[in-house]
Amino acid sequence: MKFRFRAPQLCLLSAAVLTVIGIALRTVAMFTLYDKEVGYFDASVITTLMTVISFAGAILPLVFSILTPKHMLPTVWHEPRKYIAAIPLFVCFTLCGVWTLYQAYLASFSNILLIISGVLALLSAFYAFLVLGKSMGGHIKSTTLSAIGYAPVFWALLSIAETYTDQFTTMNSPIKLGLQFGFLGVMLFTVSELRFRLDKPLPRAAIFFHSVAVFFCLTGSIPTLIALAVGILKTPMHTAYALGLLGAGIYAAARLTIYVFSSKLPTEHDIPTEADGTPDGTVA
Repeated sequence: MKFRFRAPQLCLLSAAVLTVIGIALRTVAMFTLYDKEVGYFDASVITTLMTVISFAGAILPLVFSILTPKHMLPTVWHEPRKYIAAIPLFVCFTLCGVWTLYQAYLASFSNILLIISGVLALLSAFYAFLVLGKSMGGHIKSTTLSAIGYAPVFWALLSIAETYTDQFTTMNSPIKLGLQFGFLGVMLFTVSELRFRLDKPLPRAAIFFHSVAVFFCLTGSIPTLIALAVGILKTPMHTAYALGLLGAGIYAAARLTIYVFSSKLPTEHDIPTEADGTPDGTVA
């Protein structure tokens, strides 16, 4: 029983450890195993470990979230004052939007997907700005936040379409797949956050989705940015994608940490029973 009560912390811990390992392995693979001519990693122990870690990055948080009784998690997402985690989200999505629109400019604004993607990235930055403003005492309605908060979801959805149709990167390239899994992570954790803002929380799903987002956003972005910086990768739009994922990953990590540790998780003695007048035994 005590193990189940520690499951949220184990979910966060597994995401943190696996993310660090995944970033290290993928970065080493970029420098030693990536073949720029074909867009793949050479087969090795490192690439096998990367695959295993990626599966673990999704499966372990799922197991730990399932082991967490839903009535043991708060149904309110704690909003700290001066929430600085929104700052890297704002900065990264602003850079992502500006860089995307610059690429659209270089293409004479002939690619409508790039234009829409750039606008959505800037709207995502505006969402981060509103989150920061609310945490500093601004009177911003949850409905307004929720409406703007769908921008990262649509940005991620459009980015999946853009990377899928990218003619300059091999269809099943691990670089492309790494980015796409990160986009899925952005969609999942953003929707779970918006559900809290709309008073329709799914606590266990939230810790799972945020853990997955932390892993796939950061392992998909940090090694990619390093590879771009040293010239291993040269696709311009990968910079924009990786910046967006970096900000989202940092934000998701902060969100998950605050939810697991800063919120007061109820103990077994705090849970009402049928004798207390709550037939289903859940927290009101």
